[in-house]
Amino acid sequence: MNAHWAPSSFVHVIGLTVLAWMAGAGLVKHSGKIARFGKNVVLFIAAPFVGLVYVIAFPFVGVAVLAWMGARTLMKR
Repeated sequence: MNAHWAPSSFVHVIGLTVLAWMAGAGLVKHSGKIARFGKNVVLFIAAPFVGLVYVIAFPFVGVAVLAWMGARTLMKR
């Protein structure tokens, strides 16, 4: 085993641990901004699909409303 391996690795582990600790502290500090950004990204990606659902559903809703109004008019007669 190399004599320089253990101390050097230990120093790297401590450095990475401190780096992870600082990154975690930064995430906690800015978690609201990160969550808001993530929500905006998801909504941006989902928006075209929501619009597509509306476009596909529109004719069916229109026919249903037309049938309901026609049935209501026939019941009044």
